[in-house]
Amino acid sequence: MQSTLIPAAGLSSRMGSSKPLLPWGEITLVERAVQAAFEVCLHVIVVVGYEADQVEALLRASFADVVLDTGEVGTANSAQPDQAANAARLSIVRNATYHEGMLSSLRCGAAAVRTEWFYVTPVDMPLVTANEYQNVQPHPDADAVFPVWNGRRGHPVLIRSTVLPALFQAGPEIGAMRDILRQFRCRETQAQSEAVLIDVDTAAEYRRVAHTGSSTKAKIRRATLGGNK
Repeated sequence: MQSTLIPAAGLSSRMGSSKPLLPWGEITLVERAVQAAFEVCLHVIVVVGYEADQVEALLRASFADVVLDTGEVGTANSAQPDQAANAARLSIVRNATYHEGMLSSLRCGAAAVRTEWFYVTPVDMPLVTANEYQNVQPHPDADAVFPVWNGRRGHPVLIRSTVLPALFQAGPEIGAMRDILRQFRCRETQAQSEAVLIDVDTAAEYRRVAHTGSSTKAKIRRATLGGNK
């Protein structure tokens, strides 16, 4: 069973308002991201930063029946692969250096990973469903597996814990996770839909994706997570 790491700490400067808190049907983008991940994972890690108090309060209220743990992490240098979760669990990690970019959030969140493999899915990809997760599976000869649509790599990316030491030790010259993964064995799998590429960085993109995903939104309800696997 894999974990999912959801970076949700950014400034959302191009959007003009906090992306995790944007409405998506009856819920928000961050709730949507957690619900989709819990359909296939026992452990979900959300990294918060900008407007962290509001995002954490929302998650605590929406997923009150899930064991929650929180923490503030500036840097990270260890993880515990293969330590199984006993029940559906949501970890909220605060990134004190979120202004440094997504790589800092990935580093913080990865310190909470307890499985050999973990997904990474940004909070602003509300069309990603359980199907997209299930389509990306571990490969014995890979350290990362990407879904691909029309020749472009998307999310969720499935990353092996073998990558974690390089992530934790990356210097300031490393700007993104893709720069780290260049030194590792990467595989690709054909995605089943364009959802693996669609994110919302601007208000115009948000409106367009919200319209596209209207049929999906109608099926979403606030999760109780009872019995989820």
